[in-house]
Amino acid sequence: MKRTRSIFLLLLTFMLIFTGCIPRQEQQNIPDRAKYKNADLPIEERINDLFSYMTLEEKVAQMAQVANYAASPSDVTDKGLGSILSGGSDGPYSGFKPENWLEFCNEYQKAALESRLGIPILYGIDAVHGHAKAVGATVFPHNIGLGAANDPGLMEKIGRITAVEVSASGINWNFSPCVAVARDIRWGRTYESFGETPDIVSPLGAAYIRGLQAGGLGKRDSVAACVKHYFGDGAAEWGTGIDGGIDQGDSKATDEEMRTIHLAPYIEAVKQNPATIMISFSGIRGEEMHGNKKWIDILRNELGFDGLIVSDWAGHKQLNGSNILAQSINAGIDMIMIPDTFDSFILEVSQNVRDGIISEERINEAVRRILKLKFEMGLFENPLADGTLLSSVGTDESMKTAREAVRKSLVLLKNNKNALPLSEDDPVAVIGTKSKDMGVMCGGWTVYWGGYSMHEKLRGWLDDNSQKIKAQNMFVKGTTILDSLTERLGEDKISYSDNGENTGPAKKSIVVIGEVPYVEFTGDSNDLGISEEDVARVKNARSKGTQVIAVIISGRPLIITEIEPYCDAIVAAWLPGSMAGPGITDALYGDHDFTGKLSFTWPRSMKDIPFKESTKGMYPRGYGLQMKSE
Repeated sequence: MKRTRSIFLLLLTFMLIFTGCIPRQEQQNIPDRAKYKNADLPIEERINDLFSYMTLEEKVAQMAQVANYAASPSDVTDKGLGSILSGGSDGPYSGFKPENWLEFCNEYQKAALESRLGIPILYGIDAVHGHAKAVGATVFPHNIGLGAANDPGLMEKIGRITAVEVSASGINWNFSPCVAVARDIRWGRTYESFGETPDIVSPLGAAYIRGLQAGGLGKRDSVAACVKHYFGDGAAEWGTGIDGGIDQGDSKATDEEMRTIHLAPYIEAVKQNPATIMISFSGIRGEEMHGNKKWIDILRNELGFDGLIVSDWAGHKQLNGSNILAQSINAGIDMIMIPDTFDSFILEVSQNVRDGIISEERINEAVRRILKLKFEMGLFENPLADGTLLSSVGTDESMKTAREAVRKSLVLLKNNKNALPLSEDDPVAVIGTKSKDMGVMCGGWTVYWGGYSMHEKLRGWLDDNSQKIKAQNMFVKGTTILDSLTERLGEDKISYSDNGENTGPAKKSIVVIGEVPYVEFTGDSNDLGISEEDVARVKNARSKGTQVIAVIISGRPLIITEIEPYCDAIVAAWLPGSMAGPGITDALYGDHDFTGKLSFTWPRSMKDIPFKESTKGMYPRGYGLQMKSE
């Protein structure tokens, strides 16, 4: 009998070897004093011990990042999921205040602790210009404005404030900074880029990482940074992206160009030891980055990055052929932002391992990185956030930094006939609904994915965001341009009109024009001209005999040749955020001179786009006037 049983086991072993199958592991009982629960032991020893209890399915579950709308806390408990994220428009059902976020995230974390292994989760969010999804938080200028400011010290300070406000909400992972070098401003993500050249992008991205992770990942008020999107998203070409645009498109650039321009910011970023890096939706010469083992190996082996690599939102679906999850994992991605079908993910990837499509060693490598990060962040010892940091959200001191960021980001493009600075003795006309629209001044990735507007019609379904925010009173804490000017001068010296047909006694008009909020592919545009309504506002103000000071709110340079002759002064204000009004008013009245310099070439016409080294444009990169020199 024993001999027969031995022969059977031997045959079974051979069968498993030749078929590539791995038998299902039985769950082992976990002692209360398991080594991985002992904070005094080295991290590697704790990981090894935890591994000894993990089944294949439990390892794969750690590689799953699931959107909060798709996985309940009980799903986290039952499946042992590794990470939860809130996408652009997702979050607590009770509201978006920091305390709502704190309670919501802790609920998921408590659920993770109730799982068989008790492994805490990573909770991720896109806090790309401050913690803009939390009502009352500080919203900073988008990256394009910070690129014009070009102040690494300020950038690090902004990263520090963002980390504190994100941590206060119970979130421990920020999908930021974006270090794309945008070469074609038709791209709807241009405002997420610091500039069109790596010499500006690289130091600012590095500084922001230092701010987010200051003091070490284990600090209560630090968060894991996520450098994105690796890599070449700024190199994608028009016509290769979604709906014939540029977002998620393909680049035909040579390897040398990709290295010199687009890899450079990652070289500097990796030196700061970022916790994570996110893979790009885009491709290089027809090969999607979510399956591009060549360039992911370069990130690992050449740049020396040993942290966690995460996919973008269902990025594996960019790939063709069969076993697309396996393609991404075998290319070197450790965690997959699924974001919803976690059951099928666990089943498919586990079966891929049993079938030999993914090696068990590759799974172990990925899961080790995930667990290492969780141990380094101290989540096993301190998994839950408390309310001690809530008072740090949206403080006067943080708003002061935001105000500094606004005024440093402003670029003075034109100033004729002493149009600026303004005098408090003189009445002014303020023209345009954008002057009183905080949503417009913040742009995309604000409260909801596509942002919102109080007065402007947004593109298609993005307008639903505005209606929801109005209905739920979830507005950004801040001060608009109109409010700031009124506070400074008093209502009796302000003449406001939507269209510029009423300038009252004013001899100078501040006309606020530009873009309305958009995000990613919804902002792809082959026409960057000023709208007819904004052109009319400028011409109306001019026809009243006033000097015209145009303040442009936009996520990229716009074609302004039609209005430029009618303007005595032009200010590029980008997407300034919470302290838009005070920061802009500081500069208009000469409290602080303009110091911002263009980090993108300002085109004269659409023929100047995309940017080339020979492009001269209307205003060159590095251009920016000061009032004192005028």
